[in-house]
Amino acid sequence: PVSSSRSESPNPSEEYKEIELNDPISHLVRILSREDARELFNFFNSNISPQLFGFDISSYSVDDMWRTCPLLIATIGCIASIHHPLLSHLSPSLEKIIYDISKDILFNIPKTEIEAFNTIVALCFCGFWFKNKQMFTGLAIQLARTMNLISPHKSSSKNMIPKKERLKLWYLLYILDGQQTLVFNRKSMFDSNDNTLKNSKELL
Repeated sequence: PVSSSRSESPNPSEEYKEIELNDPISHLVRILSREDARELFNFFNSNISPQLFGFDISSYSVDDMWRTCPLLIATIGCIASIHHPLLSHLSPSLEKIIYDISKDILFNIPKTEIEAFNTIVALCFCGFWFKNKQMFTGLAIQLARTMNLISPHKSSSKNMIPKKERLKLWYLLYILDGQQTLVFNRKSMFDSNDNTLKNSKELL
C-alpha cells in the first residue's frame, strides 16, 4: 500500500529556505549591512584606489551596486575589510561569497553593459588581491571579450561607458594579462602593436 504520511513529502518552504541559505547573494545580505558596506567603500577609495591606476570608486553608489553588481560589493568589501581596523572579521566570509558568485558568471552573463563593466572591474580587483589570480583574470578577459569591452576603441550607439573608463578597464586587464604571461610563459592576449599601448599614459 502507498503511504499517505505527510512526513515523507518535502516541505516546499523548507526547500526554499535551504536554497536561500546556499545562495551567495542572500549570504552577502545577511553578513554585510549597508552601513558597513559604505564604510568599506570609503575605506577602499581612500586607502586602496590610489594603487589601481586611477580607478576612483567615490562616485559609486552602494545602493546601486547592491542591486546591479553584488560581486563588486563583495569584492570591495572583502579587500577593504582585510585592512580595516574594525571590520577585518568579515573578510573570510566575503571571500567565499566572491568565489561562489564567480563560479556562475559565465552562465549568468550580465544583462547590460554597465553591469558587465562593473563585474569585470570586480574580477580585475580579485585578480590583483586573491590567490586564484589565473581564474579571475581569465574570467575578466573572457567576459570583456563577450561584452565587447576588451578594447577602449570599440563603441556603439548603445555604449554607456565613457571612453576614459573603458581605457582604465583595458589598462587593468592588460596589466593582469601581463602578469599571467610572465608567470605561465604564455603569449599575451593583447596586440603589442596596439596604439593604446604606446599612448596609454597620455590617454589616462
